[in-house]
Amino acid sequence: MANRELNEWWKKFQKRLEPGHDPHELARELRARLDDQPPGEQRRFLRRVWKALLQQRRAYGVALFVLEGLTEPAILHDLAGTLEPFPAALAQDEESHLADLLRILAATDDEELLVPVEHYLLEREIGSHWASVPWALWPHRKQLFARVWTRFFNDVEPYAWRHPLVIKPFLGDPAAIRAVKRRLSKSSAEKWTELRDALTRQAEIADWLHPKQRAAVDRALG
Repeated sequence: MANRELNEWWKKFQKRLEPGHDPHELARELRARLDDQPPGEQRRFLRRVWKALLQQRRAYGVALFVLEGLTEPAILHDLAGTLEPFPAALAQDEESHLADLLRILAATDDEELLVPVEHYLLEREIGSHWASVPWALWPHRKQLFARVWTRFFNDVEPYAWRHPLVIKPFLGDPAAIRAVKRRLSKSSAEKWTELRDALTRQAEIADWLHPKQRAAVDRALG
């Protein structure tokens, strides 16, 4: 009877996963249902949830808020295995939530969890929230970090580099500049020169850099 009641509720719930839904409200309801499940059934129920949210409805915000507080590695692996295939461009809110989910996976430094992160950063079309994801790879995945940024700087026009998510974080970590420089300068000396010039201009107006930081940035750009 319990399974029948859950299945009936689940059918009705999925009909509410439409654009314009309140992801926080739906996530709270899902978490309450999850908490009602016996421990042995919770992961099985979550697998149904991930499949519906991530593959069928693309309700990344609901998935993100359901995930809050669920840190068990097995749950993250189930989520990562359900994220793909990625859809084409989404509404801005869902693009932002998808990027949030990928940052969580990237920060774990788990080889299996990095699979959808790599595909998103290296194969999916670069969108407005793309640049928020690579920094979750730094510094534990330096080579991948440099590889994905090299793709970005080769594929995206320099005028788009002025976005705060793109340039400013590099000024706070000259080692990241050096990592990208090594790869990008070999891939395209012209693009590296453009990036160096953009970083130099940004450093000139970054009044938050103290002298030692500024000197470190200058050395990395040299």
